[in-house]
Amino acid sequence: GASGGGAAAAPPLSRLELFDGKFGTRGVSALASTIENDKCVQALRLVNCAIGDNGALGLADSLLRNPKCQLVELDLCNVGLDVRGLEALTTAACEIPTLKVLGVGQNGLKKQAGVIIGRAMRLRNGLPGLHCADNKLGDHGAAAIGGALAAVSNVLRVTMLDLSRNGIQQEGILAFTRGLRMCCSDDKMTPIMVIRLRGNAFGCEGAVALAKILKSRSNTLAKTLEELDLGDCGLKEKGATAICESWAMCSVLRACSIDGSMMSPKIVKSSAAGLSENTSLTRIDISPSTAGLTEIESMEANLAYELGSFAEALKNHNTTLLTLNLGAYISNPGASQTAGSIQSTLMLNARLAGMEALHNKQPGYNDGGTTASVLNAMSDAVAAANGRSTPKPPDMGAPLPPPPITPALNPFASPPTGADEKKTPFDGKEVGGAGGESDTG
Repeated sequence: GASGGGAAAAPPLSRLELFDGKFGTRGVSALASTIENDKCVQALRLVNCAIGDNGALGLADSLLRNPKCQLVELDLCNVGLDVRGLEALTTAACEIPTLKVLGVGQNGLKKQAGVIIGRAMRLRNGLPGLHCADNKLGDHGAAAIGGALAAVSNVLRVTMLDLSRNGIQQEGILAFTRGLRMCCSDDKMTPIMVIRLRGNAFGCEGAVALAKILKSRSNTLAKTLEELDLGDCGLKEKGATAICESWAMCSVLRACSIDGSMMSPKIVKSSAAGLSENTSLTRIDISPSTAGLTEIESMEANLAYELGSFAEALKNHNTTLLTLNLGAYISNPGASQTAGSIQSTLMLNARLAGMEALHNKQPGYNDGGTTASVLNAMSDAVAAANGRSTPKPPDMGAPLPPPPITPALNPFASPPTGADEKKTPFDGKEVGGAGGESDTG
């Protein structure tokens, strides 16, 4: 306590979260004034707060006036943002050296927003990681971002690109991948760690173009990419197999989703081959779409054979995978033995991960709780093998969370595709209540 019996001073805020807030003019002004003089807040999240363009302009101006700003995350998801506010925010984001991710998802931003984002990427200090999911950028917006990636050399801050559910089709994704190929060439060394393109119906050609970048020895993307989400993109067999084959070249890739592709024994085969050569993946989702498929019975024999080969490849060559979603591939009763074999391998991998963490004292484990954490992980693994439910692993957010220590087979459904889900794009935490502040010290 303070001298004289006074109460101890409250620790400074490091995280300010306001959800579903109703902001008037005075409320926005008060918030902007606070931010202008703040030197402690590292995460500012105004999710589902209707501040509009005027509020965004005021906030951006306050950020530019604060030379001691320490923001790492700025999330303005579903706040009624339009092009004026977006331009002001992206300009301000370029001037905050500590900022890692700017979130502007679910604002209905259209193709002109892609031009504004591309323009910000060309500024002197460059744009940080971007969460721009659930907007309407389309092919034109994606091409503008791709053009900026190709044209500038100062893209060292772009660690994340989330353009999920933006109506991007083949023309847009090919322009985007051309820019990605240029900005990840050897002479630029762009450290892109997260790429999310979920829910854009660009088909197999976009996936093939991205796989070529990952397979290229003259490109650095395979050396930095930790998460790739191409779920519900209509990859088909050709695109899905190309991505699986690229796993062999990805030295730090930890999570990959290609769910929603067509059901095919070749996809299972290529994923087994990719896993055999990969030493970093901890979580994959290859659960197929069966919509409109009328030949499931005719491919059952091939599927059973390839699933058996997949289980053997996982058992003999992979020691890192902890979470696997095969979906309908193992939903029929004939696959129960293969599923059991795969679950046993995931259990063993979890034990190895726990023992390695214990030995190395990795971040997230402390001396006082390490042994208990490992023992609990082993206990959970045994429970999973006995048929009891296992906890759902955390949603993939930004930054990417550590892999779940509890192994899980088919643990999660594909993320919802609706643009109105109430989640913060950074950590997947559900949003509820009437809004408030959070102090994490």
